[in-house]
Amino acid sequence: MKIYLLVLLTIILSGCGIDKESPPPLSSTNNSGELDTSFNGTGFLSIDGSAGGSGQDDIYAITKDSQNRIISVGSSFNGGDLDMAVWRLNANGSLDTSFASNGVFIHDSAAGGTSTDVAYGVVVDSSDNIYVTGTSFNGADFDMSVWKLNSNGTLDTSFNGSGVFVDDGAAGGGIHDQGSAIHLDASGNIFVTGFSDRDATNRDMAVWKLLPNGTPDNSFDSDGIFVCDGAAGGDCVGGSVSGEDDFGNDILTDSSGNVYVVGRADSVGNLGDMTVWRLTSAGVLDTSFSGDGIFTHDDAAGGTGLDSATAFVINSQGRLVITGFSRNSDGNNDMVIWKVLTTGNLDTTFNAVGFVTFDVSDIVGGGTNDTGEDIIIDSQGRIVVTGSGNEDMCIWRYNQDGSLDQDFNTDGFFSHDSAAGGFDIDSGTSVVEGASNQLYIGGFSENNSGDFDATFWRLK
Repeated sequence: MKIYLLVLLTIILSGCGIDKESPPPLSSTNNSGELDTSFNGTGFLSIDGSAGGSGQDDIYAITKDSQNRIISVGSSFNGGDLDMAVWRLNANGSLDTSFASNGVFIHDSAAGGTSTDVAYGVVVDSSDNIYVTGTSFNGADFDMSVWKLNSNGTLDTSFNGSGVFVDDGAAGGGIHDQGSAIHLDASGNIFVTGFSDRDATNRDMAVWKLLPNGTPDNSFDSDGIFVCDGAAGGDCVGGSVSGEDDFGNDILTDSSGNVYVVGRADSVGNLGDMTVWRLTSAGVLDTSFSGDGIFTHDDAAGGTGLDSATAFVINSQGRLVITGFSRNSDGNNDMVIWKVLTTGNLDTTFNAVGFVTFDVSDIVGGGTNDTGEDIIIDSQGRIVVTGSGNEDMCIWRYNQDGSLDQDFNTDGFFSHDSAAGGFDIDSGTSVVEGASNQLYIGGFSENNSGDFDATFWRLK
C-alpha cells in the first residue's frame, strides 16, 4: 500500500532504524518484535534475478491468500529493463513451486511496448485469484495497468479478454498513468488509485473503477474514472492548478460504499499536504466529509514543507488510521500516524492531537529520514507500521491511544540492516499479519553488487 514515481526515476529512500554501530536492543518479555528464525533459518529471505537479469529486484506490496501463502509484487530486471513480478511464498519462507514458474510470475509489455513494467499494489479474492496494479511502458509513455492471475499463477484471460487492462490519459494529457494501489469491494468490483498526467507539469490523483470482468464501470463518474487536481489548493472539481501535483497512494471502500483515497496534494508555495479524499459510490466527492470531500493536513512534524500519506486502514469504528511522513524543522522526514474521523476531522483522542510522529534522530543523533510505507491493525487491535529509516527496514507498533507498545522489542520498534549482505539500504514497503500472528514484511535490501534484492522478513 504507498507513493512511488515511475521506476525510471531515481528511487528516493528514507526511513528509520537503530544506528548500525549501536548494540542490538534487549529482548521483550515475550519475544515480540524479534526475527523469527524458523522462517528460512534466519528470519529473512532475499531473492535476486527472478526475471533472468542480475540487477534490481524490488517488492512494493504484499498480502496473503486463504492458504496463508504470502503474495508479493514488484519488479525484476530482465537484463535490459524491468518486468512486473509476482512471488508466492509458503509460510516457512520457501518459494511455492506450484505457482507459475518455480514460485514467480513474470510479465512484460502489458501496454504493448518493449520496456519497463512494474507492479505497485496487490489484492487477493476469496478464490485466491490475484489482482495486481502498476504501470507499463507503451512505447511512448506509461499506462496504468491491472493484471488478473489465477491462483496457479497464470493470466486469467476471461479478464478483459487477455488478463490485462491498461489505460492511458485518464486526466486528458496522454502522458504517464500509474496504478499505485488496488482494492476489491464486497461485489468484486475493482478500485485502483494512482495518478495521471494532465500535462507535462501537472499530475492528477486518479481513481479507476472496473467491473469484475475487467472493463470500466461507466456508472462511476460517467466513465469509470475520477480525477482530482489541486486538492490542497481548493480547486479539485473542473479546474487545474498548473504545476501542482496530486497523488493517490492507497484506496479502500467502507461498508456504505464510500471510496477513500489517501495520498498527497501540492499546495501553492508548499511541497505537499497529506490528503484524504472521500467519494460516494457514484464516483463524486462526498461533501459531507470535511465540507468538500477532501481533508488535508500539513506540518505534522513541525516543519513547513512536505507531508504525505502512503497507506491506511479503516478501524472497527470506521476511523481512518493513516501512515506516511512529514518534514520536520531540521529538513528531515519523520514517520507519522494520523487518525481521522468519518466527518473529515482529526481524532483528538489519538495522542491528544490526532497524530503522532517518530524521529529516530532523537535516539541515534544526526539527521535521519523516517517514513511509514504500510500500516495494519493486528489481531489484538494494535497499530503496526513498516517503513524505513536510517537506511534500515523498520517496524513500529503503537497502542490505539497513540503510545508506543513497549512490549514490542522493549521500545516499540524494530529495525534490520543488510538482509541481502550489502550493509547499506534496506526498506520495508508492506506488511501483513500471518495466521499465527507473525508479521511478514516485504521490501528490498541492497546487496554486495550495489543493486537491490526482493526481501522478506518475518517477526515474532
